[in-house]
Amino acid sequence: MNLPFHIDLSRAAPRPPGPDPERDWLIVLSLALAFLAASALGNAFLYREAVIGAPIGGGNGAGSAALSADALAKVESVFAARAAESAKYENGAYSFVDPSRE
Repeated sequence: MNLPFHIDLSRAAPRPPGPDPERDWLIVLSLALAFLAASALGNAFLYREAVIGAPIGGGNGAGSAALSADALAKVESVFAARAAESAKYENGAYSFVDPSRE
């Protein structure tokens, strides 16, 4: 099938005669500076949000109100049990035999 027109794509966008290191480095540095600026702006935004106490991530802060006194008492009891067990190790309630000293 012959088309009534012919498009020569090789003439539509001529290519430069060779590599252009100056242009390539300019593109690399421009992209690096753009990413650096985006990172700095993002970090500044997150820092500002953390300083004012806003929830990071777009939440409304309702999750912090879900902590009840009962849940807090359970956590405190777990830590109290760990402290009691640690005291047993420190006070000598548990005795160990060190095979390297026999």
